[in-house]
Amino acid sequence: RRFLRGGFFRDFFRKYPEANHLHKRMVMVSRGVRAARAGEEALKDLYKGQCNDPYWHGVFGGLYLPHLREAVFHHLLDAEKRMPDPPGWSALDYDCDGRDELVYRDPVFGLLVKPSAGGALVEIDYRPWSRNLSNVLSRHSESYHRSPEAGEGEEGTGRSIHELGKKLPPGAEELIRPDWYPRLSLIDHFFHADTTVEDFQKVDYGEQGDFVDQPFSFEVAGKTLVLERRGAVWAGSARVPITVRRTIEPGDGSLRVMVEVENLSGKSLSLRYGSEWNFLAFPHELELGGPGGAALYGGRLLFEAEGADALWSFALRTLSQSEGGFDIIHQGYCFCPVWRLALAGNAKKRLHITLKEHHGR
Repeated sequence: RRFLRGGFFRDFFRKYPEANHLHKRMVMVSRGVRAARAGEEALKDLYKGQCNDPYWHGVFGGLYLPHLREAVFHHLLDAEKRMPDPPGWSALDYDCDGRDELVYRDPVFGLLVKPSAGGALVEIDYRPWSRNLSNVLSRHSESYHRSPEAGEGEEGTGRSIHELGKKLPPGAEELIRPDWYPRLSLIDHFFHADTTVEDFQKVDYGEQGDFVDQPFSFEVAGKTLVLERRGAVWAGSARVPITVRRTIEPGDGSLRVMVEVENLSGKSLSLRYGSEWNFLAFPHELELGGPGGAALYGGRLLFEAEGADALWSFALRTLSQSEGGFDIIHQGYCFCPVWRLALAGNAKKRLHITLKEHHGR
């Protein structure tokens, strides 16, 4: 019989990387406002960004509701814009995990890169709108996903609002496939030849490489950031060494990424490489434009993957529980341009991806 319910508030930061990121970004902004003596308006924005609801998952939605997360990020980014921008890239351990992340800000984009976790872009801010484009929630495993009749209460006891018994809605099995890594951006995948976009969406596929969540080394030169990992892919039963090297160059209203895949062996390789990006966007904000491109946010931003053979895309939706029942919530879109690469021994291939501001519409 349980005598204690719930858990420590900080447990939410352990279970949900998105909650931890939001909290640590708030602390980062708070320290910046204090250090820069940014003034009363910056403090007001900071305080608005400390509204507690989006930092945890309770029976009223909380973290699962994108409009709550977006409102908090909006105020934090407003506060951040009242502080001077550091020149180029700066390294700091913003999330207190003992490993440095990299931060960049210019008038158009704010970027936060985590080399220790796949060298991924944790946050892409479109600063003119104070909008975190990466404000996406991954699909998490919840106790109520596994127990459709959970919460019926123990014999002779009443039920709290946290224990309301509810049945899973029809088709829920498609929504409760947890992601095994956070849905960030600039994630390197090597897919098997028979993997489909449906397999990718359902997390029902195998990785041919070891790059998704593994550490990258990094080097900074002015506005240019180079991330590199020497890993491997499986070719049949053989583990073949390769290097993935990414060069990130922000500036002039664009974010330019060059991905270099280098075969370190003497044998030929046939690969399917994908670069995963996740954006908080809603259906009316998205327009696909062929195998390598999309227009976002009414055409304000253009996503281009030069020479891609396909652009896999799907809506990210979660199933959460609230006091009203189960909620199916749109969390954003996943884009993954895919290239087929034929690499001779010791050869390399360069791929180009751009996210840029567009004022034509």
